[in-house]
Amino acid sequence: MALRITPIYGEQDSLVTYFLKRYKKFIRFGNRSAFLQHSYAGNLAWAHIVADQSLARDATVGGQAYFITDDTPAMNRFQFLETIFAERGNLVTSYNVPFFVIYAATWIAMVIFYLLTPICSLNADLNLDLLSYTNHSKTFRRTKAEKMLGYKPVFSYEDSMAVSRKFYKDV
Repeated sequence: MALRITPIYGEQDSLVTYFLKRYKKFIRFGNRSAFLQHSYAGNLAWAHIVADQSLARDATVGGQAYFITDDTPAMNRFQFLETIFAERGNLVTSYNVPFFVIYAATWIAMVIFYLLTPICSLNADLNLDLLSYTNHSKTFRRTKAEKMLGYKPVFSYEDSMAVSRKFYKDV
């Protein structure tokens, strides 16, 4: 059984936490109409419990893939980050750098990093895969997980965001 989860937010999330600690300001880039679906960590953890229980009851649910989402609305990545960062004083710029500009700059940086590999090891937080992922809409349906596993999110979007804002503020 494969549970295909969306990007995670909430307690113990390491990606958003990493960026919060490292950067005070985020530059908005790319397609402002690109939407990405996020899910709260507590709901994703619950999905794993439900999947385990379903597999114990009915082996036929195994060997399949299930998209796991919750009721967090799909929104632009930077719009989503703004809801979290404001609590901490981190900012997302109001201006938007066009995708081709940030893509070209990242590509050039990656080529330079590669050429410098024999001398030193450099690593960038931004790469071409992340840029492409952020610049395209991605939403999923959990219908199959609801029907076959009995999964339903246990935390509402409002409760998830309230707990997450507190977590990120204290990080």
